[in-house]
Amino acid sequence: MKNNYVLRAVWLGRGGQGAVTASNLLVSAFVLEGMKGFSMPEFGVERRGAPVKAYSIITKNKDKELPREPIREADVVVIMEKSLLEKFLGIVNVHSETKFIVNASETTIFQSSSALAKHEVWAINATQIALDIFGRPLVNMVLLGSFSKVIGAPTLDSLYLAVKEEFGDKNFQTNVKAIKRGYDEVRKVMLVPTREEAVIHEIA
Repeated sequence: MKNNYVLRAVWLGRGGQGAVTASNLLVSAFVLEGMKGFSMPEFGVERRGAPVKAYSIITKNKDKELPREPIREADVVVIMEKSLLEKFLGIVNVHSETKFIVNASETTIFQSSSALAKHEVWAINATQIALDIFGRPLVNMVLLGSFSKVIGAPTLDSLYLAVKEEFGDKNFQTNVKAIKRGYDEVRKVMLVPTREEAVIHEIA
């Protein structure tokens, strides 16, 4: 990140998936690395399973005033639930360089997702990893690890420390395991649109 560059990330999930916690921890990890940032949630209907957005805004320039408002154009979109794929264009504004991190199997067929073919897309089956580790589909830690891999920041050590400072020793090693698997197992994919669908093919 250049000093004057502002990184704008949107976490798009559903109630109970930990979008707000992920956003907070991401910003905390960047702050531990000497950057400036803030996290802001945006809730729809307040019930479990309802769509939830959280914004993470980060810059290296500590003198830069960051706008305390919803992100107009995201540099990174983390889609925490694959059912939200078809809805993201109506919820999140993006630009040509926006990167997507999607909780989905690499072999998943995305219906009506041709818009994603114009972007850099990374996929990880975060739900399965979360079920393996936590016994429930709490995917936020997994996707934090994926974010670190895709963006190249923050470091895993910074994420671990942010988790430690937020939660102490409770489930620390389990969370570390989830973050590391998210980092190791996320894959860059290529969307190949057809008339009716876009199929994910692994390319890395």
